[in-house]
Amino acid sequence: MTRRVLFSILVLGLLVAPVSAVLAQDMMTMGPVGASEHPTLGYILTDARGVTVYTWQGDTVGAETSNCYDACAGAWPPFLVDEMATMEMEMMSMMPMGFGAIVRNDMTYQLTYNGWPLYYFVRDMAPGDANGEGSMGFGARWSVVTLDPMMMGM
Repeated sequence: MTRRVLFSILVLGLLVAPVSAVLAQDMMTMGPVGASEHPTLGYILTDARGVTVYTWQGDTVGAETSNCYDACAGAWPPFLVDEMATMEMEMMSMMPMGFGAIVRNDMTYQLTYNGWPLYYFVRDMAPGDANGEGSMGFGARWSVVTLDPMMMGM
């Protein structure tokens, strides 16, 4: 059984753009980013619905860009956020610690965590799935974002 925790102070008010058929349902408004307790991976970063998000070693941390486009983005859809909400939070210095956003080549905004762009995996069919963990798709390792439960107050 997966235990989910929602961060009430993280990424409030951001809107998620639909990124795949599986994830498109009920994803037009996103409250807080979440965390789930995965049975083998521990606490991992998720979206508000408990869907696992990933980082890719093919990106460069802090580079303010994604290197995952075309076929890569088809298999690993970016975690998109609403441009206006992102700009407003950044202008007011209210972006939660560790979170940010980058502008993709198509002018959409992608959520980042600790400088890494965040992605979904199309083979994750339900909240709590982490089928992309350790994948070497598109030439580099994909990883869930593990969280320290002590930092989360657990």
